[in-house]
Amino acid sequence: MGKARIAYWDNLKGILIALVVLGHTGTAMGDRWLSVIYAFHMPLFVFVSGFFSRKRDNFWESTRKLIILYLLFNTIYLLLDIIPALTGGGNILTFKRLLTPSFALWYILSLIFWRILVQLLPERAFNRSSIVIVISILLSLIVGFVPIGTPLTFQRTFVFLPFFMTGYLARKTDLTGWLSKHRSYYAIVAFLLLAVICYLTLPVFYGSAPYESAHAIRGLFIRFIQLIIAAAMGMSLMLFAPDKKSILTELGEITLLVYLLHPPFIKLFKLALSRVGIPMNPVTAVIISALTIFILYSVRNLRILKPLR
Repeated sequence: MGKARIAYWDNLKGILIALVVLGHTGTAMGDRWLSVIYAFHMPLFVFVSGFFSRKRDNFWESTRKLIILYLLFNTIYLLLDIIPALTGGGNILTFKRLLTPSFALWYILSLIFWRILVQLLPERAFNRSSIVIVISILLSLIVGFVPIGTPLTFQRTFVFLPFFMTGYLARKTDLTGWLSKHRSYYAIVAFLLLAVICYLTLPVFYGSAPYESAHAIRGLFIRFIQLIIAAAMGMSLMLFAPDKKSILTELGEITLLVYLLHPPFIKLFKLALSRVGIPMNPVTAVIISALTIFILYSVRNLRILKPLR
């Protein structure tokens, strides 16, 4: 049973990291498809992160790796911005840019903040799980009125907080056992119906910007709907995700490695295709993503990459 449980969660993470890579092809996928991907993949990723988070006596030691990786990779990406700026080929770095995580690194910084929050809150605060979830949802909605966006991943830390807290609270339950008993392929139907709704009607759920001042109430309503859909699609996927060991399982074991290293490959592939005149579309996006994942999967066992495992 233990092996099946590990395989299930790694399979789920494997699906999600593949969607992360696909989502980061950006304009190649187009906003309609991005509306579907972003509707659930990061909220569910955050939920899984919360589920595997713990209060620990050696908290800072266990969190040090994330902090070091964030500082290292963010510095690398900042340097890549500085070089074209110094040669006159890019924008000069601003203080806001220095405070803003590069590309996908917002998630690593937010994860550090969420874990610090869990560590600082007394355990008795989590005894009333419904109150914790309601407060986190209210914060997710209210933060849209604060005119701070990407610096220190301010918006996303609060927007996705309900999913982290729900995952953290779910660790006290036999969630894996419950999911195995209630597995249903009918959940696929619900997932697809919600995906169609996202494709046809909703904007991309980035969660990175405050509400537009002229349409703040509309923005709040849309965010509330997006939170509900993210929860429903996430649960649907969890109910039909595979629980047998497969290549997905191995991919799920290296999510941190893929998350940190995939951005340069995506950018290089897109640049190469544009140079030879191949148009960007969902098909090329899938090809780019598959090649990126294949390369990173192939080099996963290199000794130099061991710290990223």
